Order: sequence, then C-alpha cells, then structure tokens
Amino acid sequence: MAELVAIRIFPRLPWEIDKHNSYPELLYMWVRRMDALLAILAASDIPTPLHIDGAGDLTDIWLQMFPEVRSRIKALVRSGQICFGPWYTPPFLPFVSDESLVRNLLLGTSRSRALGSDSKVCILPPSPFYNSQMPQILRGFGLRAACVPSSRFEVRRWHSMDGSALLLVNMPSVTHPSQITSFVGQVPGLFFDGMFTATPKPDVVPAVLSEASLPSVENVTATWGEVNTAEETEGPPRTPEPYTLWPDLSLVCWQAASALERWAEPWATAAWLLGADYPDRFLERAWIGLLQNQRGTNGPESALHRHMWVQAESGKELAELITRTHLASVVKASGAESALTRNPDDDESISLWVVNPLNWARSEVVTACIELSTHSPYLRLLSDKGQSVPYQLHRVETTPRQNVRRFTISFPTPEIPPLGFRRLEVVASATRPYFMGESLAAGNTLENEFLRIGIKANGALRIEDKRSGLSFDNCNVFEAGGDPGALPPHEASAHDRIITTYAAPAQVSIIENGVFSATIQVQHSFDFSSEPRSFSDQGITGEVISFVTLRRGVPRVDIHTRITCPSSTHRLRVLFSTDISGGRCRVAQPFDVVEREHGRCPRTATHMLTGGFIDINGRNRGLMVAGRGLFEYEVKPTPAGTIALTLMKATGNIDDESAAVRDFDYALIPHTGDWKEAFRTAWEFCAAFRTFSSHELGDSRGGLSSFSIADLEPAPLLITAVKRSEDGEAVIVRAYNPTDETIEGRLKTGWPVANAYLANLDESIVQPLSCHDSKQIDVLFRPHVIITLRLQPKPRHQTHRPDPDRSW
Repeated sequence: MAELVAIRIFPRLPWEIDKHNSYPELLYMWVRRMDALLAILAASDIPTPLHIDGAGDLTDIWLQMFPEVRSRIKALVRSGQICFGPWYTPPFLPFVSDESLVRNLLLGTSRSRALGSDSKVCILPPSPFYNSQMPQILRGFGLRAACVPSSRFEVRRWHSMDGSALLLVNMPSVTHPSQITSFVGQVPGLFFDGMFTATPKPDVVPAVLSEASLPSVENVTATWGEVNTAEETEGPPRTPEPYTLWPDLSLVCWQAASALERWAEPWATAAWLLGADYPDRFLERAWIGLLQNQRGTNGPESALHRHMWVQAESGKELAELITRTHLASVVKASGAESALTRNPDDDESISLWVVNPLNWARSEVVTACIELSTHSPYLRLLSDKGQSVPYQLHRVETTPRQNVRRFTISFPTPEIPPLGFRRLEVVASATRPYFMGESLAAGNTLENEFLRIGIKANGALRIEDKRSGLSFDNCNVFEAGGDPGALPPHEASAHDRIITTYAAPAQVSIIENGVFSATIQVQHSFDFSSEPRSFSDQGITGEVISFVTLRRGVPRVDIHTRITCPSSTHRLRVLFSTDISGGRCRVAQPFDVVEREHGRCPRTATHMLTGGFIDINGRNRGLMVAGRGLFEYEVKPTPAGTIALTLMKATGNIDDESAAVRDFDYALIPHTGDWKEAFRTAWEFCAAFRTFSSHELGDSRGGLSSFSIADLEPAPLLITAVKRSEDGEAVIVRAYNPTDETIEGRLKTGWPVANAYLANLDESIVQPLSCHDSKQIDVLFRPHVIITLRLQPKPRHQTHRPDPDRSW
C-alpha cells in the first residue's frame, strides 16, 4: 500500500483576509469545510492521516449545532484517519498570562480525548519567537514533538531552561493544493493552511487529498518512533516569544486573565473548600472567551478584533462576579469573633476587607473608595484588633442616594496574609483625623524614606535612590512615531519622523498631597499636524497626562498615564534612561525570567516582549520597569541604555475605539543588586491589593477577620494558579522558580490537606509528597522549573471552619 503525506491542518485565519471576516463567518467556513472533509474521509478506502489542531472552540460549536456528527468523528478517529488536539485554539498570541497556555492545552486535550483522540504531537504557529518554557509546558502534557510550518524540512531538539526537551519539526507549509506536488517525495509531511483562503473553493480539501495520495512518501504520523528517527540537529534554546497582541487588546486580555487567575479561581476554590459549589462551567466559559483571542487579529479595524475585545470584556465581568460571590462566601464563614463589634442597627459603619492576591504576606499604602450612610464629615478606621488605623482623606463626595457619602482615603494596611484578606471596620466620625508626619510633595518634588522624585520642566522624572545615592535622569519621556499598519512586530520606515517630549514644555501641578500618598500631574499637549510623515498626512494631535504617585514605605514610583490621540497611524512609547550601556537585561515572561541582549531582536523588528517587567542592571545600579498588561518593549543600543515601553498603537482606519481615551499603569523600581532585589516590588505593583466593602460582599457580622488560602516561601517563588482540579477531587496549586538556583520551597495552606502529590501540568499524578501537620508541604524547586501540586483536602465536615488565627 502506498504511503501518504501527513497533512496537518492548522485552522488559522490568514492576516490578509482577517479584516474582512467576523467570528461567525470564520465559524461558518469551518463547518462547511469540515462537513465536506468528513464525507471525503468516510468514502476513502485508504487511511489518510489528518491532524487538526487548535480548532477546539470551533469544533465545540459545530458539535452543538450538529450533534449527530460526533459518532462519525469518533469512528474516523478509531480508524486512524483523523486526530484532534492538543490545542484548544491556535496559540498565535500566547503571551497574555502564565496560565493561558496551560488552560489552552487542558481544554484542548479534554475535548480531543472526549472524541477518542490523544495526539502526542502538537502544531505551533509560524513565528520567529517562542516562549522559552514551551518545551517544559508541552512535556507536562505528555507531548513528544511540536511541528512548525516552515520553508524547509528540519528536525532538532528544543530545550527549556529546566532541561526539558522535545523534538521541533519544521515542515513545509502550503496554502493551495497545486503547491503539494513540488513537496511530495522531498519531505515526510506538510502543513495545509488552506481551510480559509482568500477565495475559498468547495473543492479545496478534495484536491489536497487527491494530490497528497501519491506513492513513495514517508508517513511521519503513524508512530512516535518514525518521528524520532528523523535526523536531529542540536540547537540553542529558543528564548523569545511569539508576536504580541495589539496593545489595546493585550491590555484588556491581561485584565481578564488576571481577574480569572488571581481572583476568581482562588476565591472560588476557597469557597469550595468551605462547602460552596464550584463554578466550573462559568470559569470555563470565561477561559474559552479569552483563549479565542489567541487566534490573532489584524488590528482594531477588523471585525474579528472587535469580537475579541467583547470576549475579553465579558470574561473580565464574569470573573469579577465570581470573585465577589465566592469571596463573600468565605468572609461569612463561621469562625472566631474578632475584636470588632458592630451594632446590627448601626448604618454608620461598614466592614472593609483588604485582599492580597500574592503568595507572601505584605503591607502597603492602599487607596479605597468607601460609601457610608452618614451625615458625619469624617471616618474612623479600625483594625481587626480594634486599634485605630491612620489614614489620609483625599475627598468627600455626595452621591445621588440619600444621606450616602463617598470617602476616598489612603491608609497603610496591617500585614495582609498571603493569598488572603484582613478585615477592618469603618465608622462615621465627627472629628477630623490628624496623624503626625510630613507631606510627601513639595513644589515639583515627591519624597519618601526611599526615593526623591524631581519633575523637570519638560515633564521628565529624575529619580534619586536615597539608600544608595544612585540617580536616573530623563525617565517618563514620550516618543511618537508612525506605524505602517502591518501586523506586529512594529517595523518602522526609515523616512518616519520621530517626535519626543525631550524639548517640549509640560504643565506640572500637585493634585494630591498627604502623609501617606502624593501625586503630581504632568501634562503634555501634542500638535504635530505640520510635521511631514510617511504613513499619515494628519500627524499626531492629542494629549498625554501622567499622574506620578509616591507612597510612604514603598520603594517604587507608580505612574498612571492617560492618552488621547486620534491619529490613524502611529505608535506611542514611553522612554526611561538607565545610564547602563552594558550590563544584563532580564525580562519576565510566562513561567520564567530570561536574560536578553540589548538592542534589536531578530528579523529587524524593533521590539521584544515582556510578561510583567524589564530590568537592566550593571555596575551596581539597576532599574526595573513593571507594567500592567504592557507587553512590547525595546532596550535601545545607546550609551543611555534607554528602555522603550509601547503604550499605544493605531493603524489603518480610525474608529471610536482607537480614538478613545486610553489608560496605562507602569512603575519604576531603582535598585543596586540584580533583578531578584526588585522582583517582589514589581509583582506587588502588577498584582495590587483590592478592597471590598460590606456593601459589595453583603453583611458579614461574626465572620472571619482574616484568612489565607496558601503561602509559598521563599522569594522569588511565585504561585500562578490555585484552582479545583479538572476531576473535581483536589486543589491544584501551580508555581515556578524563575532563578538559576535550586530553592527549597515551603507551601503552607489555610486548610487541612489529607494527601499531597506532585503532578504534571495535565494534573496527572507523578509521585506522593509528605505533609507536615497537614498544612505544610516541602517542595524542591529546580532552576526554572514549573511545579504543579495536587492537594487532596480532608473531608469537608472536618474542614468547614478555617483557622482565622494563623500567624504568617
């Protein structure tokens, strides 16, 4: 019998037609072609190895619409004619969060196994960059090889920093059946991206199968052994990542992912441990909406881009609802009474919970907005021990509701337990609060016990570290340039005119000044309509306002920048001069912190990607830039060692979304050592405290005053997931070690553990672990390793009362 070419179909939408298709059109084309494909395979006498990967979301809807085809698909899978998975959606844009790749594979493998398929080979999108932890992630799901569309055939080993390795198979890609003949006989397999061509034709799939059914072609998909016998070439670890999302979409996707990973899932898990129902269907729905955004888009003007924006916003809203509902269940749980006492009929007091989403205890100045039914002009803030907590009153506003006032305050929190909360009490007061201490702002200067920030006439910041004497000049300078409207990464024209605010005057004013927090506003007006530009004849006209905030006790400068810029083709970046021309550049990415070279990345692109922060250090000086949902950066190859962080991009036709006001948050952290010295401070910015009042969570008199889900030490071990296992029987805790050193980790839980296991990323058990006092597990974290723990809780009737008195 003649061998066949292994045809791997990767259902992506080509960039050049993306803007002309909406998601319903994408789904319609998929269903039409799959119906035709099933008919062809059912009528074929020769098994045709057909691998469809990254189509889980489309297949779900297809099977919901036509459930009768499920049995036909299962029969084709059993006969070896077709296989699915392991990706749920194509990971073209997998840089939203740590967990997005893992959840993509969890959903994809569960869906494919439900159809009887269990592929050990996955397909990766064509890209110059890949996540450095991809081999470890794929091996965690039992995968043995990854195939990538390429111009030539090549097989090599691909290594992660932890030592995990798998085969990376580069295989030629075609988009039309007429191209197949030239490849047949030369390579052991090929890709076919012709499911969605610019001019779809009903005979595309039949023609592919007809052209591919030629003799003397090795079939590489029959067994793993045949793939493994291919010639192997050793290559260096692949550390960069794939193309980023468009900045506007990446921001809302990051917000949705953070709402799911750091808030909804942990608190839904905590409530489940206390006996509440786990909202697995709702969480899955939110994740599906977010994962569909990994399929890619061609910019804000495309219909698919707008669909993805709505999906991300919907996922964020659903995650917020789950968080509030299940956090309320936890805070109302039966437990020991705190020192706080409330009169049930007293409307002039409420409870306030400060919640910490990170896996270490911390305290920091936090700003809260509190609504209270009172005629009193002031408040008293009490800790869970009944002690007075000092605060700074920013403003008091009236609301449309009768006798309800809105107080905005900043206060230093007591120590908040890791992945937990602490309860405070807010009581109306007729006495104005007074607390000793100097205000943090004076003139154009902000100063606390760690830093002194000077605002120059052009709006640039001069940061002085009072601990070391180091200074960083010309920070928070803005740079505007054209954008050709191509897909990321950005490739600027040599004729583009770059405009900065180095020589532009700024309006500087103090808008908040107090003992615990102070903010200076820096405003720039852009009017460059007379400047010649290569990509737009309109220039850039708009406004940039930065709110520079310094808080007492925090060695970090927080900056909130608001941009109004209606230009149709532009890119806007913020620049930070480090005065470090050499040194080491470390960048956070999913499950890792990698070292990068300064300057341009491969293929002449002018940016690279980050997953949380960029750090440059050398000659005992370092500066870390942390961002919330900001993924694109460049370290310019100049003596100043300037970090450029992309805030905004707009290409092609302008619409209301592109012209709207945009808000961005980032922070600067000076230090003297390496990146590990500033690691926690950066993540404390990216995963900030949140406050919830009893108006939001409901009445909770007699509830818990404090609680912690889990605590992982030492730094810089970081928990990325706390969730119920897919089989509903255990709690999954996932963490990673981003350093080059082996670390002995200690995980403490706020609930008794019956059994603990080391697990794979797919949640299958690897080996049992010992528990100390049922609440502590010791785990060895090798360099750059991702650890998944499967924790079996004790029966609920033994664990319904959490321990409120745990000391961290």
